[in-house]
Amino acid sequence: MRKICLEIVTAYVQPKNGAQAFVKRLVPKLISTWPGQILIRSFHKKTSANPHPEGFIAHIITDREETFGLGYGVDILECGICKLFRKHNYYKYATILCEVDQITSELAGLTLIRTGTIANGAAKCDFRFKVES
Repeated sequence: MRKICLEIVTAYVQPKNGAQAFVKRLVPKLISTWPGQILIRSFHKKTSANPHPEGFIAHIITDREETFGLGYGVDILECGICKLFRKHNYYKYATILCEVDQITSELAGLTLIRTGTIANGAAKCDFRFKVES
């Protein structure tokens, strides 16, 4: 099941052309610009509270020391995907979706550094990114 899901997801998220690949790698470069910082603050404001009980709650981390110099990380405190999978009795498959984060991060030119996920029993999903050299 895991292998099939990851093959499907990998094919789905792969850029279909050079323009898509460029855009995926552009986003991390924009984070340190002033428009990027405005977007990060806006994103933090929207994700810090959860108006929907089955949604996400996340905190955006902007401390450069804590984010390996990139200035952007995320702590997911409530995972909407885990809630959805639990509701439909598919929770045992939620960890597969956590692996997708690694794939999409690499496409953006980032290394994902994470110590735990909610689906694997941690209190939070901690996303920290490092720019690939």
